[in-house]
This record gives sequence, structure tokens and C-alpha cells, in this order.
Amino acid sequence: MSYCDNLNLAPWIKCRTVISNCLCDDVCPPSTVFGVYNQITAEKQIEVYPFHKHEVPYEHHETRFWLILEMLRP
Repeated sequence: MSYCDNLNLAPWIKCRTVISNCLCDDVCPPSTVFGVYNQITAEKQIEVYPFHKHEVPYEHHETRFWLILEMLRP
């Protein structure tokens, strides 16, 4: 199989999820990321980066770091 649509896998996600969506991405169009996000039924959060392409912005690494710290607090 050379292609797998994450939209079909989204309902299986059961854990807290953080998604980044870069609006200038020409590899994974933003509309497809929003489609997957809308199908996730678990606790979720989306971070939108209007000026980035197909890379993980530094700001998203920071967001993930703070969420991990939050989860580890007693």
C-alpha cells in the first residue's frame, strides 16, 4: 500500500492528541488536517501556524514540551 488516509484512522485515537496544522503546507493540505482533527473523538487540541509550510515549527515543540510537563505534574 503506497497511501494511507489518516482520516480512516482518526476514530481509533483514544489518547489526548495535539496536532499542528501549517496553512502553507503543500504536502499535507490544511483541509485534510482539519478533516482528521474533526474525526478524533478523544481529548484534542490543534495549533494552527498560518505562515509555515511542511515543517514542525519551533513553537509547536514548545507547546508539546509544556503539555508533557503539565501531564507529569502531580
